[in-house]
Amino acid sequence: MGPGSTTFPSPMSWSPSSRRRAQEQFHLDAFEALGGKPLTDTFTVPEAVLINFEPFFTALTQQEGREIAAQIAAMKTFAERGRPDLAKVSFQYAAEEAEHRLLANYTRGARPANDLAFAEAPFESVNEFLERLRELGFIDGEGWRSRTPARMRSTPPS
Repeated sequence: MGPGSTTFPSPMSWSPSSRRRAQEQFHLDAFEALGGKPLTDTFTVPEAVLINFEPFFTALTQQEGREIAAQIAAMKTFAERGRPDLAKVSFQYAAEEAEHRLLANYTRGARPANDLAFAEAPFESVNEFLERLRELGFIDGEGWRSRTPARMRSTPPS
């Protein structure tokens, strides 16, 4: 890609970290374009999750499951409010999170990695999901802090 080029570089040429941030930015942009307002912009990863391979990928598999469950709760809310357009977006997001869960579960050695016939749905609302993240220390907890992609900066634990 040189000066004056209109060719966008292939996302596959980006680092995995850049692709992840871009994907999260796309999610945030779509959410805000639909009128959404983020309820938090900072997440915390407890240091115990970061100590080695198994705790990290186990926590990631579990978090992706919680993300799917949050979107199931959101779909129900949108359906009740007569907003099939937003229910569709929640389904699309949940499907993408299911891919993340599958990859994390596969990486940690689960076989088959798609080990659920139905996604768990423990939350009646997205607020219950956020409360669970607070209980687990992923919001307002101790550890490595990461701001939403719109801010594109992270700070290590102090």
